[in-house]
Amino acid sequence: MRNWTSGQRIGVIGGPGDRRDEDFVMLGKLASSIFDCIIVKEDDDTRGRKRGSAADLITQGIREVNPNCLHEITLDETEAINKALDLATDDSLVVILPESVGRAIKLIKARGVIEEETPEKTDRGTPQDKQVGIPSSVLNSL
Repeated sequence: MRNWTSGQRIGVIGGPGDRRDEDFVMLGKLASSIFDCIIVKEDDDTRGRKRGSAADLITQGIREVNPNCLHEITLDETEAINKALDLATDDSLVVILPESVGRAIKLIKARGVIEEETPEKTDRGTPQDKQVGIPSSVLNSL
């Protein structure tokens, strides 16, 4: 992701609420060194953590490493993904760490950003995604 130089790198980040505080801070630190713009979200299931506290810890990490990093908290995952997609230009890279992969894919497909395609076969006979050149078995496991 750090090698993406043709456009803005936008991250939608968050994690399960039952992670350690220091893990959330580290996520923010890492994200601030990778992304140009960060949207911090939380999972629907906070796993017992007070709503907003994980996002606050991630933001703390962002500020510790890069106080000028463009970031905001949008706790709702759907709103956060939509906000990132709204910000993205044609040359942007949007990386989403979703709680619900299915929901994220539906939101992206609803915008017509990706097309439904039949996987092509590689030289080895392995199905491969046409758009990104990654074997379908890898994509399906993500």
